[in-house]
Amino acid sequence: MAPRTHVWMLNMGGPDRPEAVRPFIEQLLSDPEVVQLPAGLGWLRPVLAWLVARLRAPKLLPVYERLGGASPQLRMVEEQALALGRVLGERYACRPVLRYSAPTADEAAESLLDGDQLVLLSLYPHACRATTGTSLADARRAVKAAGRAVAVAEVGSYPADPGYVEAVAETVREAIRELPDGADYAVLFSAHGIPERLARAGDPYPGEIRATVEALVERIPLERPHHLSYQSRVGPARWLGPATVDRVRELGRQGVRALVVVPLSFTSDHVETLDELDRELRRVAEEAGIEHFVRAPVVGTRPTFVRALAELVRRAERDAGWEVPEDAVAEATRRALREEAEREARAAEAARQGGPAVETEDASEQPTEIAEPPAAPPDGEDVDDEPTEEGPAPIRRPGGAPVLRAPELGASSRLAALAAADEDEPPTVVISPQRARRLAREALAGEAGGDSEES
Repeated sequence: MAPRTHVWMLNMGGPDRPEAVRPFIEQLLSDPEVVQLPAGLGWLRPVLAWLVARLRAPKLLPVYERLGGASPQLRMVEEQALALGRVLGERYACRPVLRYSAPTADEAAESLLDGDQLVLLSLYPHACRATTGTSLADARRAVKAAGRAVAVAEVGSYPADPGYVEAVAETVREAIRELPDGADYAVLFSAHGIPERLARAGDPYPGEIRATVEALVERIPLERPHHLSYQSRVGPARWLGPATVDRVRELGRQGVRALVVVPLSFTSDHVETLDELDRELRRVAEEAGIEHFVRAPVVGTRPTFVRALAELVRRAERDAGWEVPEDAVAEATRRALREEAEREARAAEAARQGGPAVETEDASEQPTEIAEPPAAPPDGEDVDDEPTEEGPAPIRRPGGAPVLRAPELGASSRLAALAAADEDEPPTVVISPQRARRLAREALAGEAGGDSEES
């Protein structure tokens, strides 16, 4: 029997109540990877952390009060862990592990047993010494302190992973659709900033941010003007630029009247998205003459992102030489398909009887779907690009290759797949001939254009 695999989903954390704001700031600024001082002055760090926390907390309290009195990241990371656990299956124990608030790595280590396996999964898509680096180091320390014989694998960053890029691309497309028809818009990618000294010292963060932007521009595809900026600067030191606020003001002076802001390096909502972007930056944009301001949502528990995380975990297991039982993966997939099909059937029945049918986009409620690839259309057979009952005509990449948005499979297709599925084989999802032709054309176009579609 394969050993149990723990998945620690690493993120920063935040205060869970107003009284925790000051301790959270103090703990954050006490980290030597966050506040770096000259040699010999390390003793000064806790003093500075205490002083800054005492001055800063009263200013942040109203912000957290607007957000319900706590960081929304705490709830979202818990939801991400539940969603990932549903996709991976019962052999995996997924849990949040936060750097500066509970639940901590030391608390998580108490559940480890000799012989277990542990995947450290960073929820920072872009590696940085002050985020990924310190979270991984703290997790390793906690595992060592627990004294357990545990095999450890790590997922440090994934800036150009096809599944992650597609998840962010989905959020950008959704934001663009919120603009008025025909709006002449620009797209601004806003990443969390870091001090310039980190970049000069060789930190990979700026390069990984650029890699994500380049992948997104190709993946969306994005043919409108796009820009990259950095937000959330604190302190007097020079940070990476241009600053997001300055870039928005400049775009306003250039005549931009519709703007889509895409938060990069954020996989969950917190102060930097819900307050800094949604409230403060929106006001700056309005003052700059920008009439239509749309902020793309974070990836959160989006099914595409959760599936990407699951694949990153399995890849880390394989790279470590661990056994990844395919039967367990198939069983988790069958169970997820069955539960979703049953929910859709109940919703359809409620709709027929005139009752409410509430659907959710949460990945914990919409687990992985697996479909066998369709056969290619016969030579010479044309596939209509006009809008059909299945949806609008395809968006086209530069060069003419279509990006097709096939609709989700209905409950009847999934139930048919489950009924025909053998216990030793993953289910095959039944799809219509028209959709099969469209998917085949997309696959052929992807091969011709060199576009990777792993997820």
